Amino acid sequence: MGCLFQDEWENTKKLKDKLRQTLPEEGEADVINWDGSLATSNVSVGYSVAKYKPPSPASSTSSASSGISLAVQRALQPPGGNSGPTQHSTSQFSINQIKSHNRSSSLTTGGVIKEDLSRAISQRTIDDVVTSVIPKQPKVKTEETINLERQIQCLQRNLQSEKRKHWEKPNIENTVRRLVMGEPYSLEMFRSKDDKLKLLNKAIATHDGNAILTIILFLKSTLKPRLFNQEVLSHPSAVNHYLSYLKEHYDFNELIDLLARLGHNEEAAMLKYKQAISVKNIEAKIRGLQTCYRTHFQSDVQLANDAKHVSQQVALLERQLPIDKDDERMEADRSLIFVQYPRRASLCNTSVLTTLYYCCFYHYDLPENSLASPVAIRKAHSLTDKQFMWTTLNALSRLKKWTAIETLFSSKGWFGTTKMKSVIGFDKVVEVLHKNKSPSDVMGKYLKLIDDQDKRLELAFKFTNHIVVIDTLVSQKDRTRLFDYQSTKITPHTKEYYYAQDALRNSSIKWKN
Repeated sequence: MGCLFQDEWENTKKLKDKLRQTLPEEGEADVINWDGSLATSNVSVGYSVAKYKPPSPASSTSSASSGISLAVQRALQPPGGNSGPTQHSTSQFSINQIKSHNRSSSLTTGGVIKEDLSRAISQRTIDDVVTSVIPKQPKVKTEETINLERQIQCLQRNLQSEKRKHWEKPNIENTVRRLVMGEPYSLEMFRSKDDKLKLLNKAIATHDGNAILTIILFLKSTLKPRLFNQEVLSHPSAVNHYLSYLKEHYDFNELIDLLARLGHNEEAAMLKYKQAISVKNIEAKIRGLQTCYRTHFQSDVQLANDAKHVSQQVALLERQLPIDKDDERMEADRSLIFVQYPRRASLCNTSVLTTLYYCCFYHYDLPENSLASPVAIRKAHSLTDKQFMWTTLNALSRLKKWTAIETLFSSKGWFGTTKMKSVIGFDKVVEVLHKNKSPSDVMGKYLKLIDDQDKRLELAFKFTNHIVVIDTLVSQKDRTRLFDYQSTKITPHTKEYYYAQDALRNSSIKWKN
């Protein structure tokens, strides 16, 4: 082993002597090109080899240093390979590298210090070296790739064209035509008032409702309300389409305002009234009707008759609300009348006659100064005698208050006499009493008050009131019909049978047959 180190030491010493003959004097930098030859002072790339001290024979790192030097040489070798350097030069370069590495000598590259060379070596990887040696193959474009590139270019041109068109104001006639044909359109570029009005006039000229309505809504969203109303009202066709649109979309507030501006006060008042009564809450409905009455009905002379009805409806609701609340409380307290006849529904939102019937049924005996008094309701709403008597008769008949019914039809005549009188006719009274299953004597009392004998006899036959039939036939002096009636309709040995028999035997009656 010692001989091998000794031989290497001698060879190195000989090589050193040869290099000293060609190197400049001490203190000057020796620059070696890539091919191992000496470079001039203006050479850009080379290696400077300083004087070195031979390594100790006992150094155990000489072989490792040799391997590192060879790796650095290969990494720094230019891409074209070695075109010119001799084997001797290469050996010189490698030995100098080993020596300079063991001595930590300084390397310069065309005057660049060692740190710059190390940075250049570290930035260049094996993949970079291999890639720089292997020639790059040019990419071959297929027909499909060419077609895709052409399509991309076409789409880019179309995109740029559309971007330019977006900021250009379209033609008015073309825009309206696209509206009518259902094609895509844009109204955003029409910003001036004149252009918008031209659009509206052009749409009206086409007589297409959808186009007209589209332009109207565009004007509404882009113009001030005062200017919009002014321009739309000057086009009757546009107004009609806009009114229909508001009705279909239940925009009653806008519709009422527009009708008022057009002078259609009656139609506006009816719409406001319809809107007010559609509210379910009674208190809110009363407020709405009061507002409707003041703003639309009271101020218009032509709606004076309708204003009277609206005022009465408000008064009725204001009467119904407290009555209903009070009766609801009484029903909860198990009042006798509400236990016998429970309420079927709330009194609120019912008609005047229904309210009168309700108050006659539950509050007939209340004085006139009470809200629930039937007499007070009659005076407040100007009900006729027929309306009052018919409603009261039905309520009292259901309650079977026969005495109260008699009092209802009783009226004072001359000299303090009492007379039965009915404005609805006692024939109607009898029908109501029969429907409510009144007693026979009560029924007979009112049958006898029917002035027309034929009508009285017809109803007596219909309701099977034998006494009235017998009396009517006796008054007509028709003995034959009375005898037939006794034989066929009356049960023998009854009170009515003997009553008819006594009439037939009465000799004071002058029979006509």
